[in-house]
Amino acid sequence: MYVDYSKYSPKSLIEALSSIDPDAHPENYQKLIAEISARREEIELYEASLEQQKAQRWESYFSVIGYCQLTTGVLAIVACVLSLYNQLFVDAFFGFVVAALNIAAGYTVVKRDDRYFFLSYLNIGLQVFSVGIGGFYFNYYGLGGVFLTYDWVLPVYNVVEFGFSLGGSIASFSSGNGSNGFVQLDVLAVLYLFIIHKVMTKRNADPSV
Repeated sequence: MYVDYSKYSPKSLIEALSSIDPDAHPENYQKLIAEISARREEIELYEASLEQQKAQRWESYFSVIGYCQLTTGVLAIVACVLSLYNQLFVDAFFGFVVAALNIAAGYTVVKRDDRYFFLSYLNIGLQVFSVGIGGFYFNYYGLGGVFLTYDWVLPVYNVVEFGFSLGGSIASFSSGNGSNGFVQLDVLAVLYLFIIHKVMTKRNADPSV
């Protein structure tokens, strides 16, 4: 069956090339190859536009991470100020450090200052794992996350548990007497790190992005 590939869009030509059987349709295959060759510049422009769209999507995700960090920083400051008189100095200092890190990391992302993107790596990286062993306890949830938890102390968590949290304690740290026994993975933080890595890789490959 004769196929007029001259009426195909660049997208349709690419899809046709991936689906045609050269042995079953040798004439159409040769016509398709000839049409692609004749319209190479048009197809390359189409492929470049697809790559640009992908890059813009990743940049949009990156911006969301930046604004999430800024929001976390502001909320951390508010929480510290509201409970300043009820906190120990160490707890207050820890809270303000968390706030400063989030604001600095978020600001550099929003402003696209890639010299300091490592701050987001650090900030999000600290959120990947929460742990409690004996009297030691550490969590850093930010605005919340999607968690996989294994707790070998509480019977309700004697298997890996999946959960979602929005809000709550932004960060807490303690060391003393206790009977903790859990480790928690924030899947959302891992996704954020992947997005940061993806954007950084694209920026290193194309500095004009």
